[in-house]
Amino acid sequence: MARTKKNRKRKVPPYTVIAFIVAVVIVAAFLIFSDTGGDKAVQQPSYLSPALQAKDFVDIYDRPAGIHTSKGNVLLINFWSKECPACLRELPHIQKLYEKYYGDEVEIITFNLDRISTARLKHFMEEHDYRFPVVHTSAGYVVEHANISATPTTDVVGRDGEAIERIVGAVSFKKLDRLIKGALE
Repeated sequence: MARTKKNRKRKVPPYTVIAFIVAVVIVAAFLIFSDTGGDKAVQQPSYLSPALQAKDFVDIYDRPAGIHTSKGNVLLINFWSKECPACLRELPHIQKLYEKYYGDEVEIITFNLDRISTARLKHFMEEHDYRFPVVHTSAGYVVEHANISATPTTDVVGRDGEAIERIVGAVSFKKLDRLIKGALE
């Protein structure tokens, strides 16, 4: 009588499973946090909710920062977090744009989505010499009304209040500068 092999399940060594999980996490982190320069992360423009557009915000220095008050000006809106490496690389670009366009028919409003005190956020801003307006508000409110899925997310809004372009992921200074210049023409 011929002997048949029993169907035995081959055990996968635990280190193989762990290595696979680590590889998946690394690839996912790379895709989420890689700096694409804004070239591959451009989405079709999307509109901010009427509730977000109508709300009166105040930045961390008690300056008014409402989206609805910027009609007639080009508006750059940036949603960011201190926990986001791509956001931290992008903030110097926002400051440079603020210095270049402040008072020239361009407004910049940023929304910090961290769960930290306003005092800690002010300290962070002062430590890096960032002077652009930053609204510190509930991340849940902003995510719901701005329809954002990741940070950084940047919206460029034209003088007529319509979204020109939404960029999800880090964006270069050149790209933002080009969008603002185009909106000013």
